[in-house]
Amino acid sequence: MKNGNMLFQGKEFYETLFEESPVGIVIQGVDGRVERANLKFCQMFGYSIEEVTGALLDDLVAFDPDLACHAASLTKDVIKGQELFIETERVRKNGTRFPVVIRGVPIIQGEKVQAVYALYEDISERKEAENDLRRERAHFERIMLDSPDGIAVFDGEGIIIRCNHAFEDLFGLERGTGVGSCLSDAVGSGGKKEQVEKNIEEIKNKKRVDHESVRTRKDGKDIFVAVRSASISPGEDPEYMVIYRDISERKRAEEALFTERSYFENLFVNSPMA
Repeated sequence: MKNGNMLFQGKEFYETLFEESPVGIVIQGVDGRVERANLKFCQMFGYSIEEVTGALLDDLVAFDPDLACHAASLTKDVIKGQELFIETERVRKNGTRFPVVIRGVPIIQGEKVQAVYALYEDISERKEAENDLRRERAHFERIMLDSPDGIAVFDGEGIIIRCNHAFEDLFGLERGTGVGSCLSDAVGSGGKKEQVEKNIEEIKNKKRVDHESVRTRKDGKDIFVAVRSASISPGEDPEYMVIYRDISERKRAEEALFTERSYFENLFVNSPMA
């Protein structure tokens, strides 16, 4: 234990932490100039250690006119003793802007701020992933809204969290009443609720539901539907999607064809020439 304590108390240990940190670290004087910076900071902003040391920090990372005033205000606040934790943008030496998380901690000795310890984390990859997710969701929402099929997204409790107008129209629901209702209540009229609840459990157990069935609208009218469902967002807050396509016209045509075939087959069998 004693050797372990000696390790953490050694200057070399903390020098290694500073230099090998995965985030950019800067020690800034109360005059706003950089006293020290680690390699990650220099790489992040595209400077050499010689260019960074002694330069005004805001001139290095916020020289873009759109950022300069806000950055200067934040620097003043930290030098006055306020801690800083913010997600914003900064600019590299080559002029490219990128998203960062900044943590600024005033170093206080003798009740006076002597310097500022600042951490910079490049969050470009996280932001790009978030943007991709937003674009994907927007694309899905557009498809959902424009689809002629009834589409509903429900949570682990079977509560509808999103649905399109086609879904509400298909099942005779008032516009705007689908979201927040239980899926089995919305589409399980006419004694079909138990069957819908069974389908919901199948989907939650990671089984795809793909079948044709009869559902009853709120006005009591039966409709034939093709049902397709799947999990779309597994995890702690799962989401599931179900698509209902009205196939009533097709079913009526099939029944009419079956009746016609039965008629002619019966006519042939009972013909005196058979």
